[in-house]
Amino acid sequence: PGTQVVAVTDTSSVTYDETVPTLAPVSIASGNANPALAKTGDTVTVSFTASELLIGLPTVTIDGNAADAVNALGGNAYSATRVMQAGDTEAAVVFTIDFTDAAGNPGTQVVAVTDTSSVTYDETAPVTTAGAGPSDPSNVADPSFAFTATDTGGTGVALSQATLTKPDLSTVGPVAVTSPFNLSAVLGSALPTDGTADGVYTMSVVSTDNAGNVESTATWTWTYDTTAPTLAPVSIASGNANPAL
Repeated sequence: PGTQVVAVTDTSSVTYDETVPTLAPVSIASGNANPALAKTGDTVTVSFTASELLIGLPTVTIDGNAADAVNALGGNAYSATRVMQAGDTEAAVVFTIDFTDAAGNPGTQVVAVTDTSSVTYDETAPVTTAGAGPSDPSNVADPSFAFTATDTGGTGVALSQATLTKPDLSTVGPVAVTSPFNLSAVLGSALPTDGTADGVYTMSVVSTDNAGNVESTATWTWTYDTTAPTLAPVSIASGNANPAL
């Protein structure tokens, strides 16, 4: 009998692997100023690390759509990105990751982060509604302006800002305001009452939500008039044959 052979004569080898790969850590973040929020055009990134070498790139969806890109970062680390689009679901952004190790063992689809990270998508701008303001025309030097700003079902109103456009079309602002506010809160003082500032003014307020969505502007336009009226010419006449009698 020949001698039992238990080794190859070259460098070949086979490693048996029946272990299912896993992913940890797994996290999600947005390129928004607030990484937990996203608006249209923001990039959402899902980052994860595999427990072992994978075969090919994982298949990733973000908000039910294929990721724009999946990148191997080295050391079994990966990232998947997608730019959020108008019409995406306004809610917490969901994702799926499908992956297989180098031996062909499929991992269990991953649909959750391993930390506390999350991203909420919000594409709806807040609504600012103009309320009471100066009458038109008006001689009030420091009129008041009232408005409401709402972001129903969104991420909440973060800021409302007012801008004053003067008769020469120059502007002052934007200045952060809450309702109600006076013209002096934007201009820094009331208007002069000597007639030098008379003309048409426009006050505008625009609100931004926490995701960065900016709405269309609410405005008040009025004519400021402090100039007393005058009469000229003034004459008197009689219906007599002599109009002076």
